[in-house]
This record gives sequence, structure tokens and C-alpha cells, in this order.
Amino acid sequence: MSKDNLKWSIYLLRCSDGSYYVGVASDITHRLRQHNSGLGPEFTRNRRPVELVYVEECENYRAARQRERQLKGWRREKKEWLIKGFPSARLRRARDKSLDTARDKRIPVLRIYTERSRGIYVESSPH
Repeated sequence: MSKDNLKWSIYLLRCSDGSYYVGVASDITHRLRQHNSGLGPEFTRNRRPVELVYVEECENYRAARQRERQLKGWRREKKEWLIKGFPSARLRRARDKSLDTARDKRIPVLRIYTERSRGIYVESSPH
């Protein structure tokens, strides 16, 4: 299956030392298992266990990578602001509950949609 046919998400992990890790995956549950088993990148391998604290769905792989780059550039405080629910962003309740892991753990799941004429809007799932 090509990257274009999968649903891609960015995710934020809180490591055991309190640091944050931002990544991209098509299967968040599988990727979290990899991180916690030591099969992820060296950054998380040395900071286990890690906890999933944020998930955001994207239109496609390219959009997910762009969003990942953006979040990796953010200061710690801004990442925490995002995790807590970013009170000033325009939100809409999501109707699709496609990420069971995030829903079960009560983690906010966002979907980012790009509209050329209007820029970007954010949709948030209930938590």
C-alpha cells in the first residue's frame, strides 16, 4: 500500500524524563509499541517509557511531515499549550472516532484540513 492510501497522523510523546518527542505514523498504536520496546529512534529509546499525549490526523503523508516539522520547532511551552487543548484555536467537534487508542486514553485527536481559499482549519474530537 502506498503512503498516499494510508491515514497519517502526527503524535506527541512525553518521555520518562519529561521531554517531548514529535513523530509521524499511519498506525499510532503500533508506533507507540515500537517506541516503548526500544525499536524507535535513539531519542525515545533512551527515555522509556514514553506516553502518548497528543494525536493529530492529517490529510496525507506530506501534510503530516510538514506539521511534524512545525511542531518540532516549537518551544516546550507551546507544545504543552497544544496538549492542553489550545483554547484560542477555532474548533469543531469531530464526528469520526477513528483512532481508538487516542479515544480510549482520552487524548485529543485533531484533523487538519487545508483549503486553498481559506487556509487551514482545525477539527477536534471529543475527549
